[in-house]
Amino acid sequence: MKRFELKGLENFLKKCENLENEQKQIILKEIIAENFIKKAKKI
Repeated sequence: MKRFELKGLENFLKKCENLENEQKQIILKEIIAENFIKKAKKI
């Protein structure tokens, strides 16, 4: 995995410590979307 993907996962885990599963899924989707945007800007 690339460095920014690992950082995204770390942030996801920190945010999710006290959240319900549904909220975790929403945050994960947001992080995935952010990563796609970052990749698209690099191309």
